[in-house]
Amino acid sequence: MTDFPTSNSRRPKRRKPGAAGPVIGGILVFLWAFIFSIAQTFTTVTGTANMPMDMLLGIGAGLLGGLAGAFVVWLILYIVFGGRRSGRGMLVLALLAGVAVVGAVPVSGFRVLGGGMAAETDAVNAVRAQVNARRDAQVERVAAKRDALISRDFFEAGALGEPGGLARARAKLQALRALLAETEVEDERLQAQARGELGQLPVSGPRRRAAQSEFDAAVVVEREESRITAELSRMLFDEMDAQLDVLARTRWSVEYGRIMFTTAEGMTAFNTHAVRIEEISRELDGREQARQQRLAEARSRLR
Repeated sequence: MTDFPTSNSRRPKRRKPGAAGPVIGGILVFLWAFIFSIAQTFTTVTGTANMPMDMLLGIGAGLLGGLAGAFVVWLILYIVFGGRRSGRGMLVLALLAGVAVVGAVPVSGFRVLGGGMAAETDAVNAVRAQVNARRDAQVERVAAKRDALISRDFFEAGALGEPGGLARARAKLQALRALLAETEVEDERLQAQARGELGQLPVSGPRRRAAQSEFDAAVVVEREESRITAELSRMLFDEMDAQLDVLARTRWSVEYGRIMFTTAEGMTAFNTHAVRIEEISRELDGREQARQQRLAEARSRLR
């Protein structure tokens, strides 16, 4: 009996779709997502100095690019390799999307982390620069006021020997004391303002707390230095007032630009205070030089 071929026997059997297409597609998707995420380094995605927002923006941009590449590759596989007839189209799409996530998210995360940290550092340094600028302006204002008060050396022998010289010298010392107190109040205000600005920085919580802790530690040192300087300045003014007291209760005259006493007691008392004034002045000058050096070193680290 002869067997006649049926329609089913004549139809060529379709081979099961292989894995080569999806594997190649997965490799292409991974490379695309990886390269796209790295390429985002050269675009302005971050810069808000807010780490959570930067992470969201950066990872989102890298992931969207990777998923777009996965969709394009899936379309090619779906159309060219007959995925529409295999019944596995959605599974392949899900796998390619997973590959895109693996290729894009870690790279974007590390990129954004580095960019966010740099943006936070810039934001903190900007506040520090503003604080330093205000402090420099304050120093200049105080120096200008002090120079205006002592435009002429009110404590030199010739000035003291003029009519009303002692009264003018006492008034100048009183004005210098008031300027010192005013400077202390201004220091406190500037420190509070700086700390408030650090508290408002658009940076991550840990970075903000670290900046505030660093600032607070510096303020503790600065306040102690300011306290010592103010105490030395008041001691200096006290010694100068004491010299005026000596001049007020003894007889003296100005000869060849120098104060000459009629009694050894008056000269000894005056010179004792003069020696102390010289010692305090040297210590104040040394502390000011050390402070300027610390400021210069701190600012050089910000460059």
